[in-house]
Amino acid sequence: MVLWVYNVLLVLAFPAILAVLLSKARSRPGLPARLGWQLPPERGATALGNRAIWIHAVSLGEVVA
Repeated sequence: MVLWVYNVLLVLAFPAILAVLLSKARSRPGLPARLGWQLPPERGATALGNRAIWIHAVSLGEVVA
């Protein structure tokens, strides 16, 4: 029940949080990429060209495996 209330409050507070972030000049560069609204710029080329491979793991042990 508490998690549901927290999620509703977070959704309602999002416009205010976004307004605060947009009002600060130091927060604006890269804000869309940090919010997931655009892909971050690629860093360096790999053997696959400009395509990136994203690997998701919970722990370092899973990455090593």
